[in-house]
Amino acid sequence: MTERPQLRLEYIDASQLADNPSNWRLHDAAQIDGLKAVLSEVGWAGALLYNERTKRIIDGHARKAVSEGPVPVLIGDWSEREEQIILATLDPLAAMAEANEEALAGLLAEIETDSAGLQAMLDGLAEDNGVGADEGGGVEGTPGPDNYHEQYGVIVILESEAEQERAYNELRESGYNCRVVTT
Repeated sequence: MTERPQLRLEYIDASQLADNPSNWRLHDAAQIDGLKAVLSEVGWAGALLYNERTKRIIDGHARKAVSEGPVPVLIGDWSEREEQIILATLDPLAAMAEANEEALAGLLAEIETDSAGLQAMLDGLAEDNGVGADEGGGVEGTPGPDNYHEQYGVIVILESEAEQERAYNELRESGYNCRVVTT
C-alpha cells in the first residue's frame, strides 16, 4: 500500500490560493447565495482542500470565491494524477448518497433561519429529495393528525430576489414564520 500524505490545517488568505484549471464544477447564483448565507449564519464548518505540490485548490473554489482574508485550508501533497482523481470524484461520491427522507424532513423541520438565501437553499434541498407536502397537505416532519393545527399562508409575488429578501426579513422581524419560495 502506498504511503498516504499527512494532512495539516492552516489558515491562508483566500487571495493567495490558485484555482485549479481542471475544476469542472460550475456554481449558479442560487448556490453562491446559499453558500454566502451558510457562511454568514454559522461560519466555517469545513476547509478548502489544497495540493501543496501543484499549488492548486482541489476542492472549495466557490468558498474561496466568496471569502476574503484567511480561510481554513486542509493541505496535502499529491501527484498530478492523484489530484485529478480527487478533483473528479470528491463531490460525485458524496452526491451518490441517497437521502433518508424521514431524517431529512426531521432535520429541516428543526432549522429556523432569518436568512432568505439559506431558507431558499433548504427549501431546494427538500424539493430535490422528495421532502415536502404529504397527502394531507401538511409538510412532512411537522405534527401529525393527533396534534395537527390549522395553518394559513400567503404567497406574495415580487419582482426581484432583492425585493424577496427585503420582504422576507421584514415579515420575520414582525414575528411571522416565513418560507422562501422561488418558481
